Amino acid sequence: TAVVIGRRGPITASVDGQMRFWNRRGVLVDQLQTSSPIVGLIAKEGLVAWVQADGGIRILREGQSQPIQLPGHHGAGRALAFREDGYFISGGEDGRLLVYDGVQEGPVQEISVPAPVHDLAVSERVLAVACEGGKIFLYRRESKK
Repeated sequence: TAVVIGRRGPITASVDGQMRFWNRRGVLVDQLQTSSPIVGLIAKEGLVAWVQADGGIRILREGQSQPIQLPGHHGAGRALAFREDGYFISGGEDGRLLVYDGVQEGPVQEISVPAPVHDLAVSERVLAVACEGGKIFLYRRESKK
């Protein structure tokens, strides 16, 4: 259901909850069984994050063997996106956007939207959120001075 490029090579995830780590030659080097189907997968600078169908959020530093479970969604998780500063955002059917820094074991910010989230896209200053019913919400980050 998902593929990203990690530091060591491709990482794939499937609806059976299997995450597979490949080297740059396409040889399977490791795998991980998760507790629920993976519906979103991202990787950046050695950090792999995923959201599961049960709403769980997990992170794993490449080279480690055990993921860290973060507080997630009430209901299905649906989308993940990295910001340019290394923070990542998850969205779920509970209508919440959870912002994580990848260090703390919980979200550093929570944003409520008025409908279940289907997908996310992030640019330098804008977060676009696609929600149920075809609604789109745009959030702008203020510049730090």
